[in-house]
Amino acid sequence: MNRIYKNIKRIKTVPELLDYIPGKALETGSYILICALCALPLFSMLASAACGEPAGIADAIFLSATYQYTWAALIENIGLLGLLLALTAFMKSVLARKRAGESTGKILLEHLAQLLLAALLLWSVISCILSDNISQSLFGDEYRQEGVAMYFAYYGVFSAAFLLRSEKHRKNVVVLLVLFALPVAAAMAFENDWLRAVLNFQGSKHASPFFNINHAAYYLCVVIMGAASRFVLCEEKPAKMLFWAASFAFLTLTLLINCSLGPYLAVISGLAVMFIAGLALKKRTWKRVLVVCLIFLAVTGIYMLSNQRLAKDTGRLVGDLSGIAEGNGAVEERAGSGRWPLWTAAVGFVKEKAVFGYGPDNLGEQYAKAGISVDRPHCVPLQIAASLGLPALALYLSALIVYIVSFFRRKKITTALDLMFFSTGAAYFISSLVGNSMFYTTPYFCMIWGMALRMGAPNGSPQKAHTE
Repeated sequence: MNRIYKNIKRIKTVPELLDYIPGKALETGSYILICALCALPLFSMLASAACGEPAGIADAIFLSATYQYTWAALIENIGLLGLLLALTAFMKSVLARKRAGESTGKILLEHLAQLLLAALLLWSVISCILSDNISQSLFGDEYRQEGVAMYFAYYGVFSAAFLLRSEKHRKNVVVLLVLFALPVAAAMAFENDWLRAVLNFQGSKHASPFFNINHAAYYLCVVIMGAASRFVLCEEKPAKMLFWAASFAFLTLTLLINCSLGPYLAVISGLAVMFIAGLALKKRTWKRVLVVCLIFLAVTGIYMLSNQRLAKDTGRLVGDLSGIAEGNGAVEERAGSGRWPLWTAAVGFVKEKAVFGYGPDNLGEQYAKAGISVDRPHCVPLQIAASLGLPALALYLSALIVYIVSFFRRKKITTALDLMFFSTGAAYFISSLVGNSMFYTTPYFCMIWGMALRMGAPNGSPQKAHTE
């Protein structure tokens, strides 16, 4: 310790400080933060079991003000620490590359997606300042807690995940994500009065740490794709293949029991992307992806033999689409489980404030004026446009497009793991078209997207694509 202190004392300039900080330490710190993020749903469920449900709060949505704040606060702490590590790593990288004679333009171009998202973050700050309720825009409401402060946490999670150059670290993150999700999914699948009592969810209809079955489904969408990825990439060992296949099947069954059609269709889309993109990029994964698809179909078929909910929901969706196409007002009022009126109202909000929107987490009052008791459009792109303005939506979609174009342009160096991240991100994005962002689900999309941008070889540098 004394030697370290003396070394630090000799440092006189910022470049000297950046040189002193080991790059490996920054990656290790980010890895620890991302692993902690993966554990949070299980941690929150166990915390509820240990601490109990406070007396006097009957509504499951506000299970515990302290408990809810703790989860959101942990996300913010993880994100802001990740942002600090990422900024340090970025400055360290820029310094080294400038010394090597590389131009600033080239460096910035290679980080175009990150810069677009940083611009989106800056835009959200301006939107917050211009909003009618700055406090709520800054911290969010008591339920969602998704103001600008949480946006910074999201960007920090994304940036920390991008620091994971090691393919081993990225694989381990997916493994941990699924392993921590299995007991959470078990509580959802086998929920009953006794289990709710044990977990102190007596005021809830579901033994889940998530406030809503749809929120739980957004989370399941990511972990199901993670389990599929592990099966596709795991070693040729029967025990490992059986474990990941069983995990995928169980998580799929949990999603079906959860009865949320949007994320279910999103998983189908993600598996289709995994199969088609794998063939297009010649990643030699199609056989195992096909097995995953067959398992998915088998689980769905078995579930439908005992429960007609999926068939009814699908039939209702077809009827809603037909009614909307015909201009049937009665159908439009309830279409998409009430989403169609939310979407049309959100389009009106965008027209009213197209540049900076109404501010982060500030749509509740506008919906109330429209006679709607819900505070979000249940469509993330529309939510961004109405809350932050059309330029913010353009920045968000542009960052996604930059990543997609880069993924296919660099097909010679992308790995099978990169394909898994691409398909997982696709599934979550499709799910977000009919869902909300939330402080306990959105970070996992940010995490996947951050790791996805680290395309290439095991250490994150260009190299011939390979499979595990």
